[in-house]
Amino acid sequence: MANEVPSVISRSPGLIDLAIPVEPGVQRYRIQGHRTLDDAYGPTYGVGGLGPIDILDAEAQSFFRSPSVRNMRPARVVEESYRNQTRIQFDIMDYQSVANLLPNDKQALFLRMQKFHVATGAYLASGPILLVQPPGFFNTRFPSFTCAGSAPGVKAVAGSVLPIGAMHLMFTASVGEITIENLNPATSLMVSFNKDMVAMEIAGMFSITHKGGFNEILFASPLDGVATSFSFVAHLTNAG
Repeated sequence: MANEVPSVISRSPGLIDLAIPVEPGVQRYRIQGHRTLDDAYGPTYGVGGLGPIDILDAEAQSFFRSPSVRNMRPARVVEESYRNQTRIQFDIMDYQSVANLLPNDKQALFLRMQKFHVATGAYLASGPILLVQPPGFFNTRFPSFTCAGSAPGVKAVAGSVLPIGAMHLMFTASVGEITIENLNPATSLMVSFNKDMVAMEIAGMFSITHKGGFNEILFASPLDGVATSFSFVAHLTNAG
């Protein structure tokens, strides 16, 4: 389905600026997230995460701004045309609390999106996990995004497209190089750089470094309901 995640227009202190192209039949969007990758994924296939936290709802083709963003001086936020798109600008601190475990404004946000569709009269399942960098991330020439998580146990097979339930991550910019390490000594890790491309296998306690332009990655475990731990560092392309 098109527009699985919003585009991040900008990320600065006190502001996450998102844009979503219009889709027929979609009436509103729900932005969700968490401070950890596994919690953004949820409690299925052996991952054991808490599940994404609902942050805000925005009507399609609207210009949504959270309270702190509405109070910013005009120089910080320019209200642009939202023709053929939904625009969402928010300060994560308007929604963060000790109780809900959202990240603070200095941390990365693992963001997901749900769509309310007229055909079902309900919100559809959450989309892929978008890795939203902290403020100032692109102030360096070769910024690096470090991450760790658990690949869901969906009985994945090397040489086949990963099944439903694989952990699907998307980056806000193209990745030029990534190093992935399988942290499980006994179980392989299945990895794909496109949801429609067959997976490769990384043996237990082994790492690979891959160079090339891509903006998504999927992880899965070959086991049934048992997750495989992994970590990675991704070097993103700084277009600025």
